[in-house]
Amino acid sequence: MAISIGGGTTIGTGISIGNVPLPQPTGGTATTANIGGTNYRIHTFTSSGTFTTYNSLSVDYLVVGGGGAGGTNGGGGGGSGEIATANAVSVTLGLYNVVIGEGGATAQGGNPSFNGNSSSFLTTTALG
Repeated sequence: MAISIGGGTTIGTGISIGNVPLPQPTGGTATTANIGGTNYRIHTFTSSGTFTTYNSLSVDYLVVGGGGAGGTNGGGGGGSGEIATANAVSVTLGLYNVVIGEGGATAQGGNPSFNGNSSSFLTTTALG
């Protein structure tokens, strides 16, 4: 029996494994989109989790903080959380925490409602 990985060193004789593609990154809900003739892999997180990559990548990302709660007793709607973006950020093989901030809770008895919680990925934080 032989194992040859990527045309490199052969051990023994018999089995050859060609160029084995690395697994795709994982985490969130993965979809693809063709934008301007380029295929993109998109990972959408609606709750906190982990983005895992098995090789070095350049990533673009959008982080949205949790929105504020609406008012009580006919008060106005809640506001959006902060939005933060980054483009062409290099990541290497590894696990990366994704924190999704929850929306703010509505106060009772005419008191002011609460802000949402912050969301974050890598070194970017979007305030709630």
